[in-house]
Amino acid sequence: MWRMYKRLVFFNPIRDLFLACVFLLQPAVAQNFSTSIEKIQPAETKSSVQPKLSLELKSLNYAAGSVADDASQGQVELMLGLKKQGFLFADLELTVGSFSGSRSVYIPVPDAYLAVGSLKSNYLALGIKTQSFSFVDRYYHLGLYESYFTNDFIDYKEQGFAGIQLQVHQGYFGFKGGFQPVFLKNQGPEIHEQDGSIVSSNRWAKRPPKRFEFVQGQDKRIEYVIRAYDVEKIITNQGHTLSLFVGENVERPWLQVSYARHPLNEIPLTRETYGTINDFTGHVFLAPVVTYHEVKSADINLDGRLLKSTFSYLEDQPFNNEPFMDETLQVLNPLKVYAVYFALDLKDYISRNFLISLAAAEMRGGEIKDKMQGGKVSIFTFSANRTIFKSPVTLGFTGDSIFFGERPLITTVSWTYDREFKGSLLSAKLMHETWKKLYLQAGLDLLGTENELPADAPENFLSQNQANDRFYAGVKYVF
Repeated sequence: MWRMYKRLVFFNPIRDLFLACVFLLQPAVAQNFSTSIEKIQPAETKSSVQPKLSLELKSLNYAAGSVADDASQGQVELMLGLKKQGFLFADLELTVGSFSGSRSVYIPVPDAYLAVGSLKSNYLALGIKTQSFSFVDRYYHLGLYESYFTNDFIDYKEQGFAGIQLQVHQGYFGFKGGFQPVFLKNQGPEIHEQDGSIVSSNRWAKRPPKRFEFVQGQDKRIEYVIRAYDVEKIITNQGHTLSLFVGENVERPWLQVSYARHPLNEIPLTRETYGTINDFTGHVFLAPVVTYHEVKSADINLDGRLLKSTFSYLEDQPFNNEPFMDETLQVLNPLKVYAVYFALDLKDYISRNFLISLAAAEMRGGEIKDKMQGGKVSIFTFSANRTIFKSPVTLGFTGDSIFFGERPLITTVSWTYDREFKGSLLSAKLMHETWKKLYLQAGLDLLGTENELPADAPENFLSQNQANDRFYAGVKYVF
């Protein structure tokens, strides 16, 4: 009954679009001001080193509880960092956060590098640095080039490449190259093994099935063990990247083609399985297997003062390992992605931030099969797809929707509908600087599918999480 209620109430394309329009159609009055400084006063000299510090407190309320966590949760996040400008420049950003549940601490590091040169033209950087290689890879958070961090597969933080990176840009031509002696994989919701089960204090975590059907009508328990593995052997897998581009804007050149050969950021798993005769319990030993792939992409960006557009292509070719005797290994099919993006930017015409965007993508391939030695496919699988969407269309808005005094209410709305999975994700967020450097924020995420999946069909991200609708509110202070 609850799932039927979800289909009728929580998934409604007309309602979702109506909610998005409510955020968009709000009056605003832009106010500009300038401050002049008398010539006789000496100009203030700004320090080349600027510290970064912010503290965010948030309350999350879900439509229902789960076996992993409570319906109401708290979240705290502290961001530390510094930024140095000049010929010798640097950027460091470290976030430490936690939820109110146990074992929920997370520490993403998007950037931590030291460089010489100019960020907009030529530089040599050492450390962890984010790079823009493919539009669709970043827009839909595919993680084929850069790895990512996420707690819920809705909000993401990019994790930069760890190593040496070089950029050269002269006139209209340039290239980026990098060597990564350290491998940083994707960071998702934390999971761990406990009493023979793979558990998590995060409802968004991907977990394998707890039981299997031994004979018709009889389900038997599965006990899991994560094998001890050498972390050093995983993170010391090397990679390299190369990108050529044409255009004046390094971030959005007219043409960009990129290539990478490095480990898959989402590490496949291998498992060894056996059963005990006395109680028919299944025993599964899990271990990560570093797998390399090649990534190729091409972007065309056509930007005017009012309209921006991008045509993006991305593909990869995994070099799957062979499973050993008595082992089953996740085998990844190649992935090809075609995407288009259009954005209408009215900032220069109405004197305030106002951006409406439309994007669509087609993701072909990317299936995951669990195979045994000899190529036989196992009926037991952890995950069916490498991406959470297959055929998404996304409508977005970002802008200053209304002003309170001199400070705008910053509004962000994103509505994604997947044409293959027949489901949608609506996210909306409001943020306002109520007092100087103190921001109040509120938002929501709604997930739903049109129809129930057939009993034998693999689940997808939208169908698995359609009970995870949530509303959140919080406060953020920037020091």
